[in-house]
Amino acid sequence: MVWGLYLVTAGMPLYLIRWHVGPLPTTLLEVLILATCVAYIARLRQERRLWLRRTPVDIPIALLLIAGLISIVVAFNPVAAAGIYRAYFLEAIAVFYIAVDVLDDPRDIRGLLVAAGIVSAVFSIGELITFFVEFESGRLIITAPPAFAYTSSNSVALFLEPPLTFAAAFALFPSRPQDRWWALAFLILLVPAAAATLSRGMYLAFVVLAIVAVVIARDVRIKLAVTAAAAAVAIALVLLPVIRERFTSIGISFLQRLVIYDQAMTVLLQKPIFGPGLASYAQATAPLRSAHQWPNIYPHNLWLAFWSETGLLGLISFAATYVILFVKGWRELMRSSGFARPLLYGAVGTLIVYFVHGLVDTPFWKNDLAVEFWLVAALTLIGVRLSRRRDTSTEAQVS
Repeated sequence: MVWGLYLVTAGMPLYLIRWHVGPLPTTLLEVLILATCVAYIARLRQERRLWLRRTPVDIPIALLLIAGLISIVVAFNPVAAAGIYRAYFLEAIAVFYIAVDVLDDPRDIRGLLVAAGIVSAVFSIGELITFFVEFESGRLIITAPPAFAYTSSNSVALFLEPPLTFAAAFALFPSRPQDRWWALAFLILLVPAAAATLSRGMYLAFVVLAIVAVVIARDVRIKLAVTAAAAAVAIALVLLPVIRERFTSIGISFLQRLVIYDQAMTVLLQKPIFGPGLASYAQATAPLRSAHQWPNIYPHNLWLAFWSETGLLGLISFAATYVILFVKGWRELMRSSGFARPLLYGAVGTLIVYFVHGLVDTPFWKNDLAVEFWLVAALTLIGVRLSRRRDTSTEAQVS
């Protein structure tokens, strides 16, 4: 069962391998998820258990699933919408519930994090090779940076952000020495690869995360370490001509996003309750786009995307899920210790990165990113559970 989760985590990019079973499209990632679900159901039957482990986000998740069903009905193409619903909602949320129920031992959780680290390391190597090949050949286009495997470098950045955040957390707050060495080994690959994506939204997200880490760190040495590391990375990036050139186009990018946001709000105000529906944003905004504007699938903002794709009910449900996860994770983080501490630092840090980068892009809205989000959600609740269990055991020993 745990190995199924490991395979799903390491196989998140495998949605790129697609084929049809009769008229139905599928992906290798979907096969891995379904196989894990089958194994999990067999385990429930063996335990004579018919229920899932309860979580604090059960109600908003149920409402989000209902909103998704409604969005299939109102969508321009209900068949395409149903495919998005199956991959981004049903399957990804199934992974969330399996992870919450199965991952209870720090050893198993470390295995999941290592699986995420391995696939992110492979992507990091691929991104670095792709970037340097383009750079050395003179084909590097600053406004459209090269991407390994994915269609855009920003997709690579969004995929690498959670493992990068967790690696930083375990490097700073390890519960055992070997955790720090593993984390540093991954960071050696992840940091330059993330920088090579030239994602300004990612740069901004990690600047905010570094500031938050410095403010809340209880140990002065940690404050100094985060400040020194962030300053070193920032200076290194600023010294690179390609990074400086990338920032010269930030004004144009900002104006382009204003146009996209205006188009999104125009469509959403026309259909404020249900929105255009799943997989319908490009069609809904088509009359508003100029002949030279590229048809965006989503409105480059996490919250506008949820409103557009799943209506007001979906937006409120996802926002409630996010707030519950963040508040519970943050509160427990402030008093956590042991293995729960770096786990919660990584989970809460990733939620901060999602929020900041989500202001200018659309995390979640890809097969891999949806699974990744719900794995982060599961790790947040698992971290809270482990921290409270440690407190309870400590109190029992004292009494």
